[in-house]
Amino acid sequence: MTTPVAAAPAAHAGLVVSSPGAAFTTVRLVRDLPLGDPGYDLPVHLTVSDPAHFVGVALVNTKVVTAQGFTGHLSVLAMSLPDGSGGYRYEQRPTGALTSLPRGTYWLVVLATAPERVSWPLAVSGTYRATHRATYASTLTSGRGPDAHSYGHARLTGPTELWSYVWAHGSDLAFSADPSCIYDGTDAAALAAEPLPAEACTGDLAGTDGMHAALPGDAVAWSTADITSGWHYWPNVGAKFSDEYAGDVQWTAGRQIWLTLPS
Repeated sequence: MTTPVAAAPAAHAGLVVSSPGAAFTTVRLVRDLPLGDPGYDLPVHLTVSDPAHFVGVALVNTKVVTAQGFTGHLSVLAMSLPDGSGGYRYEQRPTGALTSLPRGTYWLVVLATAPERVSWPLAVSGTYRATHRATYASTLTSGRGPDAHSYGHARLTGPTELWSYVWAHGSDLAFSADPSCIYDGTDAAALAAEPLPAEACTGDLAGTDGMHAALPGDAVAWSTADITSGWHYWPNVGAKFSDEYAGDVQWTAGRQIWLTLPS
């Protein structure tokens, strides 16, 4: 069963979803959902009943589709990151640089370690309850500079949607590197390097970059990917992301989420 969700007029309440923990429900967008420009620094103003146990909330297309040059389970995710002052900020990013999600059927997923009620200010309206158990893994790193590094890794158990966000706050920021790695989840040498940044990977390394000009005082690097049967090493796939900032890094926080897609 799916619940249709109409694109709302200019004034809209957004999505409200309650969940016993990590769970999902299915909804149908009857129109394309505008998301806006991803930008460098676009925190979203979620209302979360239990911030200490909240990880993220996502809309994930139940089918592989193509839109705006991107192909996959297109998604938008709002993720919780510690803000360095005992609180949290919520970063929202789409697949790639999508500015809208195409109409269709989506999993509405709440990722949390305790019951949650989330109000998500998207350009749709509706109140839902997530009742089907969601399976995910998450890694979280945070700290201070001058050279701040955030990374995470996981071994996958089935078709998976991956998100990696790293937020840096400071001045004179320069982006240094953003390597990602796919590796054999049964290889002893690869497993020994799992807790290390992606540069230490023994598999396929991609995405390494050089220094850029100064970035805004708040910047977010993000990656999204589908890991399915078409990837190397399937079904024993390991994956990890790294992001590194240099400059006067006053705080950096990064989280990686690996959602096992519902069957």
